[in-house]
Amino acid sequence: MTGTPEAEDTLYDHPQLTITTAGVLTLALNLPYEEYPFTIFIDNLFTTLPLFSTLRGYGIGACGTARADRFLGHFTEETLESNNGKLLQWGEIRTVQECPDEYGEPVLFIVWQDQKVVKLMSTVHDGTGY
Repeated sequence: MTGTPEAEDTLYDHPQLTITTAGVLTLALNLPYEEYPFTIFIDNLFTTLPLFSTLRGYGIGACGTARADRFLGHFTEETLESNNGKLLQWGEIRTVQECPDEYGEPVLFIVWQDQKVVKLMSTVHDGTGY
């Protein structure tokens, strides 16, 4: 995928993306997203604020697990391995919405205490309820 003219064009049009996330956006834009709105569920390798915000700008929903280092400092204490299960109660969810000016579309950051803290990002949830 990377190195194809389509991915290069996507990267040129969206310089905030990496070559890897530009590949994800290229694949998503090759689907009939305007006719059939959909949500992509993404692995934590690809889950980034720039990608999710860009997808939301096209009307494509995104949800996926995330790495703690991509949370822009949100939930730092909750995601420390040494604090696992000490700061959050089992089943507790905390959210914060981030909308950086350079990308423009809001993305929800989520932590949920299961056996371990689960880290997520979403553009299809509003942060209320389960």
